[in-house]
Amino acid sequence: MSIIPEKQPTRVRRDEDIESRIGGRIREARKYRKMSLSTLGDELGLTYQQVQKYETGTNRISASTLLKIADVLEVKITYFFEGHPTTDQGDARTIGSIPVNTDTQLTLERVEDVRIRARLRDLVDAIGDVSVSKRRR
Repeated sequence: MSIIPEKQPTRVRRDEDIESRIGGRIREARKYRKMSLSTLGDELGLTYQQVQKYETGTNRISASTLLKIADVLEVKITYFFEGHPTTDQGDARTIGSIPVNTDTQLTLERVEDVRIRARLRDLVDAIGDVSVSKRRR
């Protein structure tokens, strides 16, 4: 019987997945803005290497740094968590049942008026419903 507790690889793996997912979302938003690693790093007071480590999920991101990144990239903080199984938001790459790309998602995020954004999502969803029904015929 060992007094050393056993490692929990499952939990570590899930944490790494979360870090990688958030880092990937940072990368997507940065590229959408046509911003280099160095430019984002300069805006945040970090080196490009540190930003790169965040994007790859190698290093964890503090809440305050994630807020700064969201501000610089002009996205809501929830953008980084959309599509994660623990969020109630659903899949970040769909609107209703329609797959959307990151550019579409980021464009919708920039619409400040919540009512207009909701109507645009409804419109995209309705267009998708029509497309799906035409394919079934």
